[in-house]
Amino acid sequence: MIAVLKQVSLSLLVCCILCVNVPDASAQINLDSLKKVLKKTNADSLTVIHYLDVINHIPSYDYKAAIFIGNWAIEQSKKLKNPYLTALSYDLVGSTWLEVDNYIEANKNLIIGLRIAEKNKIYSEEAEISRMLAGVYAANEQEQKGFECLHRAVAVSKKHNLKKTLGKTYLNLASLHFSYARHYKTKDTLSLRYSKMGLPLLIGVKDSSGVASAYMVMAKIYCLQGKNDSSLLMLDHAEALIKKRNDIESYIPHLSLKAAILGEQKKFKQSLEVNLKGLELAKKYQNLMWVTTFYYNISLCYENIGDFKTAHMYIGKYVSLHDSLTNVENFAAAADIQHKYEREKKENEILKLNQDKKIAQINLENANEKQSQLKTFLASAVAFSLVLIALTFLLLKNIRARKKAYIVLQEKSEEVHKQTVQLAKQARLIAQFQSQMNPHFVFNALHNIQGLVITQEDKKATQQIQSLAQLMRKTFANAEKEEITIEEEISYLQKYIDFEMAARENKVDFQVHLGEDAHNVQIPPMMIQPFVENAIKHAELDKIENPFIKVLIEIKGDLLKIAIQDNGKGIKNKENAFTKLSHSMAVIKSRIELLANETSVETNNLFIVKTVPEIEAGTLVSFQIPLVYAY
Repeated sequence: MIAVLKQVSLSLLVCCILCVNVPDASAQINLDSLKKVLKKTNADSLTVIHYLDVINHIPSYDYKAAIFIGNWAIEQSKKLKNPYLTALSYDLVGSTWLEVDNYIEANKNLIIGLRIAEKNKIYSEEAEISRMLAGVYAANEQEQKGFECLHRAVAVSKKHNLKKTLGKTYLNLASLHFSYARHYKTKDTLSLRYSKMGLPLLIGVKDSSGVASAYMVMAKIYCLQGKNDSSLLMLDHAEALIKKRNDIESYIPHLSLKAAILGEQKKFKQSLEVNLKGLELAKKYQNLMWVTTFYYNISLCYENIGDFKTAHMYIGKYVSLHDSLTNVENFAAAADIQHKYEREKKENEILKLNQDKKIAQINLENANEKQSQLKTFLASAVAFSLVLIALTFLLLKNIRARKKAYIVLQEKSEEVHKQTVQLAKQARLIAQFQSQMNPHFVFNALHNIQGLVITQEDKKATQQIQSLAQLMRKTFANAEKEEITIEEEISYLQKYIDFEMAARENKVDFQVHLGEDAHNVQIPPMMIQPFVENAIKHAELDKIENPFIKVLIEIKGDLLKIAIQDNGKGIKNKENAFTKLSHSMAVIKSRIELLANETSVETNNLFIVKTVPEIEAGTLVSFQIPLVYAY
C-alpha cells in the first residue's frame, strides 16, 4: 500500500496547488452558446473580472469552457492595457490546463503570466504563478525546479505580506518534500514542519479549501509515519470542511487518501468500498487522472483480498487508460463483425435442418450467395485486422522507444541529483574542517606541555597530554558528523575549558545556560568552541577581576539561538582585531548561511557581534540556526 500513497502524492500536490472552489454541477456548459454570449459582450475591467471569477466555479469536466473564457479574458485584458488582468488571465488558463494534466499548455501560459507580473511588479501574481509552476515541474519529476519556484513564492509572499499565498506555498513545500523523500528514499524532516507552518496562515485568512488540503497532506504524512489514528483524525477534519463547502469534486482526493490509509491498516475490504466510491465520483467529473488512480488502487485491494481475477481486470483497465492504447471504435467494429458472423452461422444451420427440398434448394442458392458475401466480408475483416495489427505494432514500438528514452533521461536526472547532493555534503564537510581546532591553539598547547616537561612537572604534563589527546580525538570524530546533540557540544566545551584552565593562574568562570525546551536539539559540531577560544585568547581576561565566559542556548520560534559573552577588554580597533578574527567568524557565518538556505530561513540578522562601547564590557557573539531535534 506504500505504492498507493506514492500514487496519491503527486495528485494531492496538484490539488493543493490548485485549491479551487468547485461546486457540484449537474450539466455541462454549452460551448456554442458561450461563444455567442462573449462575442456580444462589451468588455470592461469589471466584466473581465466577473468572467475570470466564473472560471473558478467551473467543474473540471467543463475545462474547455474555462479555457475559452480564459483566452477571451486574455484578449480583452490586452485591449484594455491592464497588465494585472492579463497576468491573472494567463494564471487561470495555465492552472486549468494543469488541472487536466496538459503540462505543455500549462507551462506555456504560466511562463507568459509570470513575465508580465515581473515586468509590472504585480507581486501577488508573481508569487501565485511561481507556486503554480512548481506543480508543472513536480508532475514532470523536475523536483529541484519545483523547489526553486516555491522558495521564490515564499520570498515574495513574505516580503509583501501575502498571507494566503504564503500558507498555500508552505503546503506545497510540504507535499513536494514528502513526494521527493518517498521517491528518492531520503529522510523527510520538513514536510510535517511546512504543513504546520501553512495551516495557521490558511486558518487565519479563512481559506477553508486550503485548510482542508493541509489536513489531507498531514494525514498522508502521519500515515507513513505509522500514526494511523492521527492520520484518520486529520482526514475527519478535512471531510468536515469539504462537506460544509459542498465541494464534491474535492472529495475525490480525500477518498483516495482515506482508502490508502485503510489499506495501510490492512482493512482491504473497507479500502475497496472507499475506492469504488471515489471511482464513481471521478467518472462523474470525467477526471481521467483520478480514474486511472482508482483503477490501480482497486486492483491492489482485490489482490490483497485474494480475488486475483478481478484484480487482473482492473489492472488491465488501468494500463489501457494510462497508456491511451484503447481504441473504442475499433473494438466496437470487431464486436459487430463477430456478432454478424455468429448470426450468419446460425442461419446456415437452420437451412440444413429444413426437410423441404424446394425450400432447401432456394435456401441453398441463398446460402451460396451469402457464403460469397461472407467470404468477401471475411477477407475485408482479415485485411482490416492486418492493418490494425500493423498500426498497433508501430504504436507499441514508438511507445517502447519513448519509454526507453524517458528511462535514460530519468537516469541522467538522478545522476545529476546525486552529484548535487554530494557537492552539498562536500561543501558542508569543507566548512566543518575549516572551523576545526585552531592550529595556533595546538601549537600553544604543545609549547605549554614542553615547558612542563622541562620544569619536570611530569604528572601535570601527562594530564595535559591526555586532555589534549581527548580533545583532538573528539574533534576529528565530530568532523565526520553533520550534526551532534547539544549535550555533546556542551561536554566538548567543558573539556576544552578544563584543558585551558589547567595552564592558567587566573581561572575563568565558565557557565552554560541551556533552556528547558532546548534538550535533545542537534547542531553542527564546532559551532561554539571557536568563539570561546577567541574570548580566552583575545579578551585579556587575565587582566580583570572575576572573569567569566557565559554561553546561553535557547529556542526562539523555529530557530536555535546561541550567545557567547565575556567581560573582557573587548575588541580594540587599534589592533584591528576584527580582521584578525574574521577567518573563524567568516567560516561560522558561511555555515549558518548554508543551513539557512537549505531550510528557506531568512539570513538577515542570523549572525551578530557586539563589543565595547556598544555594550558595557567584553564581547557578545550571537547567532541563530534552524531548529533540528534529535528524534
